[in-house]
Amino acid sequence: MRRAIFALTAVLVIVFLIQPLTLVKAADTPSYKLAIQSPAESWNRIYNTTTIEVKISGTTYTSYNVVAIYYSLDGSSKILLNQTNHRDRNGFMDYTAIGTLSKIANGEHSLRAYAVDSQGGTLTREITFCVNTSHTYPAFILSPSNTSYSENDIPLEVVIIPKNPNYYLGLTIDYELDNLSTHTNARNSTLLGLTDGQHKITVTAYTLETHYPYPSLYSEQTIYFTVDTTKDNQTIANDNQVSVIALAVGMVIVFLILAIVIYRKRKISK
Repeated sequence: MRRAIFALTAVLVIVFLIQPLTLVKAADTPSYKLAIQSPAESWNRIYNTTTIEVKISGTTYTSYNVVAIYYSLDGSSKILLNQTNHRDRNGFMDYTAIGTLSKIANGEHSLRAYAVDSQGGTLTREITFCVNTSHTYPAFILSPSNTSYSENDIPLEVVIIPKNPNYYLGLTIDYELDNLSTHTNARNSTLLGLTDGQHKITVTAYTLETHYPYPSLYSEQTIYFTVDTTKDNQTIANDNQVSVIALAVGMVIVFLILAIVIYRKRKISK
């Protein structure tokens, strides 16, 4: 009898010890990563368009292959995305799924991504993003404009129109000229010593306050313009030529008048 009780107790102890291990194994996190590359988080960008690309990507490690990727916008039904996979030499599987959000209303939205693996598990990620189409270019470049200039020094004038007074109050405005270098304080400055030819200037407004140290893009605008000082020189030359001709004509008229006056005096004296 004692042996039976001992054996039963031993079995219960073994079952008790095995059960927690089984639960821990079942609760393991799938060995893969999931990231939402687009849309960007609301702290990183405010979209001024109603059509936005959806791009979800990640990497799998062991036997957890991702078989399907979905997204849900603002809690709506899941939508399956077109998925591509690529396995590298080390056995890692990179996956990417792409789609399009259309006719997105102004305001803040949430997008949740779902990655379903071959083991029956699901990994999710969620981000929020903002849409505001009230202004096509919140950063307006007043000068230079898309035209031709006859001088080498052109003032740079930028006006920022806020999308929403609650968004990004402290802005840093930089400009990049001809893809060469970035300069700060684009509000009041002058583009000096521009060479003849076509130029490109890109003005970017961003803030570091919302999600330091990563800059948060507020607005960006690019303008193409041309500098041609030969037109100005030609204009000066033409003006000088006109002045010389006018002076010559004036002198001829004066001589004619003097000649007439002298002729009449001589005639009267006779």
